[in-house]
Amino acid sequence: MILILYELKQTQCGLGIFATANIKKNTIVWDDSFGVKILDKITNDEERRFAYMEDEKILLNLDDSRYINHSCDANLLDVGYTCIAKRDIPKGTEITWDYRGSMNDGQSFICKCGNARCAGVISQTAKVESSSSKDSGNCLS
Repeated sequence: MILILYELKQTQCGLGIFATANIKKNTIVWDDSFGVKILDKITNDEERRFAYMEDEKILLNLDDSRYINHSCDANLLDVGYTCIAKRDIPKGTEITWDYRGSMNDGQSFICKCGNARCAGVISQTAKVESSSSKDSGNCLS
């Protein structure tokens, strides 16, 4: 569940989550310990696009958090079932999360974030590195 003020806007990937107020570093932005459905397996296109792995479980968010797009230089940091702002996030900035490490088995996509250290192909086994480039959403196909 998203715990900040936000709005949905069109991005190159469809919808994205944008902050409607400044967010301070270490603020809890997203908590997926509730408001999720645990799936036995992925059975349709919606689940294929939006489901993710956490502690060996396949989870599907039931709120707008499914529209948090990927960036190789994401502004959220995954700390278990919670994501916090890993730096100050200015109002109007897209909220992004690094999908590497939470992808479903065999799932991958070509990253188009444009960051200096972009991983290129995003998958469960892609190495997570930090970068200081501008955030930009990506498309999961």
